[in-house]
Amino acid sequence: MFKVKTRHFLLIVLIICPAFSYSQPQSPASGSLDEPVDRGKVDSGRILYQQGRYHEALAHFQQAVREDGRSAPAHYWQGMAQYELGEYRKAASSFKRTVELDANWAPGFAGLGKTYLQMKHRRLDARNALRMAARLSPDDPEIQYQLGMAHMNPRKTDRIVGGERDGRSFFLKAAVLDPVHPDAFYQIALCYDRPQSTDRELAMASYIAQYRVNPDHPDALRRFTNLALLTGEYGLAVELLERAKEDLGESGSDGTEIQSLLTPFSILVEDARSRPDVLQEVYETYISLLDADEQEAYRELAHVAPPDDLATWKEARGAERDALWQAFWNARDSNPATVTNERLVEHYRRVLYARYHFSQGQHPYDRRGEIYVRYGEPEDRRSDVFIADRSTIKAAANSAHAEVDAIREQNSQFGYRLRVDRGDLTISLPEDASMRRGLGTESMMEAQEAGGGLIDGLHVSDVDMAWQRAKKVIGAGYAT
Repeated sequence: MFKVKTRHFLLIVLIICPAFSYSQPQSPASGSLDEPVDRGKVDSGRILYQQGRYHEALAHFQQAVREDGRSAPAHYWQGMAQYELGEYRKAASSFKRTVELDANWAPGFAGLGKTYLQMKHRRLDARNALRMAARLSPDDPEIQYQLGMAHMNPRKTDRIVGGERDGRSFFLKAAVLDPVHPDAFYQIALCYDRPQSTDRELAMASYIAQYRVNPDHPDALRRFTNLALLTGEYGLAVELLERAKEDLGESGSDGTEIQSLLTPFSILVEDARSRPDVLQEVYETYISLLDADEQEAYRELAHVAPPDDLATWKEARGAERDALWQAFWNARDSNPATVTNERLVEHYRRVLYARYHFSQGQHPYDRRGEIYVRYGEPEDRRSDVFIADRSTIKAAANSAHAEVDAIREQNSQFGYRLRVDRGDLTISLPEDASMRRGLGTESMMEAQEAGGGLIDGLHVSDVDMAWQRAKKVIGAGYAT
């Protein structure tokens, strides 16, 4: 517990008072740690490498290896060029040879670990190599950063066996060693930015800390805004943005992006009334920070438009398409007398929520997201999944809404399959009487109350085995 609190305290110090660490000595980059001097082809290749001319640099490094096959720097730089060219297997071979020639040189292990991270099923090998590099050079921020990346699972839902929950401790050390690291604070933020996390305020602080030291970071400000809108922590957003504005002003930056968010967030904090006009401004500023694919998720009408409107919009192009999109939302504006479109603001909120909670493994979101975007916040939530032949009495628990109870009972009897396509929601429930022979028109719960028995969820007296088999198939196909 003390360890966690210490990390939180140190993180807050770094975010609120970045000057605290600016005076700390920074270690050199991995490629220059006590590197043995090697003249000739290696030096000329390094110049080309630093210019981004990797093919030409590789030719020089390969010549250096041919001239001196026992030169660790020659093999190392050959691996670095191969890494930049995406030749990861060759790079791994070069780095392996490097550490064979010099087992006490940290860059060789760091390069090997970084390469393994790009290869399938080699994450544990990457950790081992990077741990060795960290033992040899514990004060290298880039090694700590790469070690953190080795503990970050690309799929947020899983944890790597035998490892820490994520790379936050390594990223934090990297940020301490190099307070202006171009990505360490961002990775710290990702560790805290999870749907079930109770520390999302720390994620917001870390995102803005990354933006303060690297305004060119492609995602820091976007993720910060995303989290501020999701959590509604507008006061914290204003506080962090004001500090960022001060820092950027001292560095000579005009802070235009910061001000575009600071002004509306400040209004939301100061005005106790609901301000959809200000929220619309924030959402549109946020959407402007996204790439084209992400922006399209907010403009997509597939899950909100009727089929005819959707087909017309899909066929349109250019300005006509934009006009149809605007007309669609104007027709649904709850208060046309105002400039703000409250229904569009709600749509933005739903898409933001769906992208955050229901987008793992599917773009822009899975079927839960489709339903959420179409219908909004559910009136009732259930965490269980329909299982064929389960007791209907247990499945159809009463709620405060008769409509909800009716749907629950129906689902408990027959299961359901959702098919979401082009904005249409279909619940596959066989209504044809010939497919429900023996079940009758009365509900099963009514039959139970009348004294009838249940076998596997079906009424005993009129069971139809063919329908029972079909019912099991429907149950197995839940939410596919």
